[in-house]
Amino acid sequence: MTYTNSPLAEVTILSPNNSGQRKHSIDRITPHVMEGQNTAEACGRYFSDRNVATSSNYGIGVDGKIGLYVEEENRSWCSSSAENDNRAITIECASDVSSPYAVRDAVWQRLIELCADVCRRNGKRKLLWIADKTEALSRELAKDEMLLTVHKWFTDTTCPGPWMMARMGELAEEVTKRLNGEGADPSPGETEPEQPEPAGLQGKDLKGLSNENVIRVMAPLFTADQQRTGILASVSLAQFLLETGYGQTELVQAANNGFGMKVYLSGNTWPGSTWDGESKYTMETLEQRPDGSTYTITASFRAYPNLEASIADHSAYLLGATDDDEVREHLRYSGLKGCADYRQAAQLLQDGGYATSHTYAADLVRVIEYWELTRFDLPGVAAPVEGLEMPDAEYGLANAVLELADLADCIAERLHNIAKALEKGV
Repeated sequence: MTYTNSPLAEVTILSPNNSGQRKHSIDRITPHVMEGQNTAEACGRYFSDRNVATSSNYGIGVDGKIGLYVEEENRSWCSSSAENDNRAITIECASDVSSPYAVRDAVWQRLIELCADVCRRNGKRKLLWIADKTEALSRELAKDEMLLTVHKWFTDTTCPGPWMMARMGELAEEVTKRLNGEGADPSPGETEPEQPEPAGLQGKDLKGLSNENVIRVMAPLFTADQQRTGILASVSLAQFLLETGYGQTELVQAANNGFGMKVYLSGNTWPGSTWDGESKYTMETLEQRPDGSTYTITASFRAYPNLEASIADHSAYLLGATDDDEVREHLRYSGLKGCADYRQAAQLLQDGGYATSHTYAADLVRVIEYWELTRFDLPGVAAPVEGLEMPDAEYGLANAVLELADLADCIAERLHNIAKALEKGV
């Protein structure tokens, strides 16, 4: 039999961890979860290490990019079952780090697309999900049928987790529809109008993430911002977490506005703004009076193409806003640039009137100290680095920093595996 690889793969990092030529034709697909919001590149680098003794045929990164790690003709080491891996295409999917191990929509849609492609190239017209393990594994498959299997059937693991287990039937149904011309894939000879993905990190990408994961994703963006502007990463990150409810508020999800910045702000005359001057999002917001009482108003807020633009606009505002919109002699947040004391920086923000809350500085300090956000500050960077530019938005700073974070995670996981092996005397 002649085997082919998916043309959907955008990254190829071939792993040495495989058994060579598979001993059975492909009639199964086994989705797994990475237990981390990793990129396809980071997953591939991890599998490229012989010492980890694990691999998969494919992986789908947090941004939906597909990686090829073990060619389809070869058996991967993925499911704790030689019998299964000899028959299955194994696919690792970026997911949350804890139960229910949810995957983002971009990953889910690419999983559907990849499963349909695997079935199509291997002559299958139907993808089956049979929830009962015994019934599924004893099923005599028709020539045009492909079976979904899961890692937890073969060893003591929760993989692929409750989130995906609850959707395996949906996965099989959607893939089968596409194989029979009823789904989202275009029919042969037809073309679909391309819907360009928005560049950069989107607020909606943070939906449903734990507080820890939001910090993990966002922190490197603020570290890079400190290097560019001289504003402490810990302080700006704490502002983001407070203003967005750890990435979950309506404003950040719908408008990529991470700091509650309104359409009209300090006369809109400060330099370096990244807002286009037109895009806005209107909603109700809670304000506080000098006496501590609160009231609700309807306000228009700035809308941005991505979170990177929101961070850049926020920093430009902090560096350029003045007390007098007309005279522009006195900076509202004078002393913030280069300030190395997060408590002092937080007080400067409150004194400059950034928020109406009387406890704003204390709230920032509380968040910084609880999450130890000073670990993301750059020591010795007391002023912007001249000539430093932000990466191209089409690549996305978030993608670059996520790769670094994911590499660190991979190293930590490898050390964990080595420790477990030593405990067993391996």
